[in-house]
Amino acid sequence: RFGYRFGPRLKTANAKSDALLVRLGICVALAINTMLLSVALYLGLDDGRLYDFVRNLSYGLTTATVLIGGPVFFRSAWAGLRQGVLHLDVPISLGIVLAYTGSSWAFWSGSDRALYLDSVSVFVALMLVGRYLQERVLIANRMRLLASDGTAGLRSRRMVDGRIDIIKSRDVRAGDRLSIAPGDLIPVDARLESGEASISLEWIRGESRQTRASQGARLPAGAFNVGRQAVQVECLSDFSASPLQALLEGQACASSAECGAKSSGLAQIITRFYVVGVLAAAAIGCAAWLVHSGSVARALEVATAVLVVTCPCAFGIAAPLAHELVLTQLRRRGLYLRSADFLVRAQEIKTIVFDKTGTLTTGLLQVANPVAIAALSADERELLFALASQSSHPSSMAICRAMPDQALVEDIAGPVEEVVGMGMRCQREGIEYRLGRATWACQDSSVSASEAPATVFSRQGVPLAELRLTEELRSDAVEVLQELRSDGYELFLLSGDSEDRVLELAAALDLPPSHAIGACSPEDKRDWLAERDHADLLFLGDGINDSLAAQQASFSGTPALDRPFMASSCDFYLGTETLSPVFVALRAARRLSAVIRRNFFIALGYNALAIGLAWAGLMQPWLAALLMPASSILLVLATTHALSARKLVWTS
Repeated sequence: RFGYRFGPRLKTANAKSDALLVRLGICVALAINTMLLSVALYLGLDDGRLYDFVRNLSYGLTTATVLIGGPVFFRSAWAGLRQGVLHLDVPISLGIVLAYTGSSWAFWSGSDRALYLDSVSVFVALMLVGRYLQERVLIANRMRLLASDGTAGLRSRRMVDGRIDIIKSRDVRAGDRLSIAPGDLIPVDARLESGEASISLEWIRGESRQTRASQGARLPAGAFNVGRQAVQVECLSDFSASPLQALLEGQACASSAECGAKSSGLAQIITRFYVVGVLAAAAIGCAAWLVHSGSVARALEVATAVLVVTCPCAFGIAAPLAHELVLTQLRRRGLYLRSADFLVRAQEIKTIVFDKTGTLTTGLLQVANPVAIAALSADERELLFALASQSSHPSSMAICRAMPDQALVEDIAGPVEEVVGMGMRCQREGIEYRLGRATWACQDSSVSASEAPATVFSRQGVPLAELRLTEELRSDAVEVLQELRSDGYELFLLSGDSEDRVLELAAALDLPPSHAIGACSPEDKRDWLAERDHADLLFLGDGINDSLAAQQASFSGTPALDRPFMASSCDFYLGTETLSPVFVALRAARRLSAVIRRNFFIALGYNALAIGLAWAGLMQPWLAALLMPASSILLVLATTHALSARKLVWTS
């Protein structure tokens, strides 16, 4: 009653994340012990059996760190190079390999000048921390309620002993008889029992053309009833064997490892050329000292120092940390990302298009005058329920909810037919009953006018009950749209509802009439977006009729927490009854980009200083052991401060 939603437990173990966590824990422990041993060397231990023991143990611990933690980066770096891609793991892998090679050379040659064992261990551990940060939050999002294909939200109408029970589609079994209302999805392969049916195979074959099916025909799972009346089918399989589950699988989210590596265009350029710059700096230092000193050993020491002290912390730690901080704040506000790179791409958004019912409004209609239903006779209530229960229209569903104790009596009416855009009708003993728009359901001028269009239940054109249906805006819709306008976004309202109702809502939201388009079919929405989307448009919708538009838009989101059709394929979904997380996410994307750019400039400044010291021959192992962790800590603190909750929400 506080508004929480409940669903089945869908969390499963993630082997990739678990294995990474084990490697991280071991490498951190090894790095800490290597640092403790190195302190003795830095403070003067330089001879004797204890010195040999500490030196050998440090080398052994560092070797174990590289063998355990290194493959995380080596495998992806090699895969990228095979594809001709120079991405984040390439400089990290080169740094680990070359720094370890230089330290190994110093160890076996008996020199301590280039023995950066603790720096190598700490570097591997820090990079693993960054990689785990990349994995953690998005894995948590994918394990939440709608992280699966979302079939838990599907409902079916099962016919049992003259009643229609609304059940979860997952509970459908072979042999069940289902009533498929106009617009409903057939959850399993089934056999048509009643007359003829018009079905759409668009989800299965990509064909929007309707197909006629005769009695006894086999109807495939995933087909829609696009006819004007409900049909009865017999299920041929359990839902667990239905191909619909594969049909509803959402688009695979991008690897979370990509999330931290991606940022602004500047960051991508720096990432691409970072490895080249580091290798060039090491080569220049080596050549210069070889010419200056004539000593190969001294030249290699300088080159090793450059490779060790240069730290891609902005790539490996600061960027993933920044993404995790933003993702965590968004989750706390009820927005769950399913696309790892949404925050990166969201900076390109200039236009936001909203669906009406269920997106800007709560989506649930309510009968404002249930006394009109109570005043009907028992037979009339049975007929009203027979008409309403065989339609998936929000008005019909609201009427059914207003009659919770009413059961469907078979044969109470003849075949129920839906007249698209008008309502439902049936015949009983030669008398026609209608449920729908007042202008269609009756010809009696005594039907009163009201601010909200009425749904009328009539007999032979004479009204029996005039039902007032109300629809409310989401509590923060007006405020959110004002915030989005102030941030420079162009806003549109695109709806399948009538034009007069869409214009009425647009006026309440302070949208110009030219930005409110009504009476749109799913194809109309898709075509409208195709004309205006220049890779900068975000569409928010909530129903199956919005799926074509969501697929067309460059960015998509949905407030439909308990419906599978949209959440499984959108960039994000909302877990709240409010829209405020949308503008918070867009502002967070801008803030995130600015913070990442600043971090890169800090990292470049540090690396320039470190390379300068190495070229000058002043870089000692103890200094490298201090500088590299210190730069990482600085970036972590700066990132955490810049992306605090207060700054994240209110800084655009």
